[in-house]
Amino acid sequence: MNLSHISMRDDFKVSIREIDFLVEAAQSFPEVFGARLTGGGFGGSIIGICKRGYGESLARQIVSRYENTGHGHATIILPLTSKEFLSQD
Repeated sequence: MNLSHISMRDDFKVSIREIDFLVEAAQSFPEVFGARLTGGGFGGSIIGICKRGYGESLARQIVSRYENTGHGHATIILPLTSKEFLSQD
């Protein structure tokens, strides 16, 4: 996953500085197995895979780093299990 991001950034040149910042921030946590740009490139979103139970906390820390360095606002989208989704109001 990490190598995929490097390839998109260096070989295909479809990443941008802000995405690279978020990916590198995610990759800096030992609980994160991998992170990369997702979508068509040139901005957009990253996806990260981490140990169970760490997702929300890590996402908030990554966004905090991003926003505190003047990059602007970032939105967190976390996955839900089907049971969690169906129990939403």
